[in-house]
Amino acid sequence: MENLIKADRLDEILRRVGAALWMVQNLETQSAMFYLLRIKAEKGIGFEKGTEMLIQQQKKTFGNTLRSITSSNILPQELQEKFNKILAERNWLAHGSSIQGYSAIESEEATFDFIERIENIKNEALALMKTLRELAVNYAAEVGVTPEELQSGLERAQKMWFENEII
Repeated sequence: MENLIKADRLDEILRRVGAALWMVQNLETQSAMFYLLRIKAEKGIGFEKGTEMLIQQQKKTFGNTLRSITSSNILPQELQEKFNKILAERNWLAHGSSIQGYSAIESEEATFDFIERIENIKNEALALMKTLRELAVNYAAEVGVTPEELQSGLERAQKMWFENEII
């Protein structure tokens, strides 16, 4: 019976870790896109050149992208601190969570603590994605891109990226 309980805990932990990791990966992509939009892109850059720039940016680490964003001083300090925290949590999730995860399999209390941390990572990544989207939309409006043009461009990009497995 104890092994069944541990197997159920492991299943729950792995599902939560997978969801959190997926969310963080999406934040990494969105952060790279935000960096390019705000710092690197020039008006009239073109879809193909923008896509190539994104591919190159995504070859860099999340930490590298965040350092580039924060060094440009385009984010308020409070938001920079949130990104620094999610980077540390992302690194723990990717590189160190399995150690704590083993303890969580053994103990119900440790399971709850572990899952709470994982859920916090997932929720913070989602919140930061929403914030970046809002900042990107506002910036696009400042430089004369209508919401309709922005949405159309995003849909075109996603269609091409997913059909061609670019990102």
